[in-house]
Amino acid sequence: MRKVMLFFIVSAFCMMINVSVYGFSCFRCGSRLVCLGDSKYEVLDKCGAPTSESLIGVDNQSLMSLQEHETFFKIDEWIYDGRQSYKIRHQNIFRLIFRGNILKEIERLIY
Repeated sequence: MRKVMLFFIVSAFCMMINVSVYGFSCFRCGSRLVCLGDSKYEVLDKCGAPTSESLIGVDNQSLMSLQEHETFFKIDEWIYDGRQSYKIRHQNIFRLIFRGNILKEIERLIY
């Protein structure tokens, strides 16, 4: 019995470390979840306007066809500060990275 309990405790601890190191796949805005793959429109609808918003880069992707064609995507950073938002009911600050219109990264910032 002790070994089983120890296994569950160690497993839970490892999962917490995994989430904190690699980021989050979702976070909560009020009663709604924002997840990787959501569009900017969906995030705005669920969370409202971000505390800050900035363009942090441009990424290009070559598409191979008869003619070489490059498509450029804006890389945007949105910050949601739970201390300043009525829709986010916790004291965390989240950094969201969009590539084009799609949410690609969610990171909880330490303040």
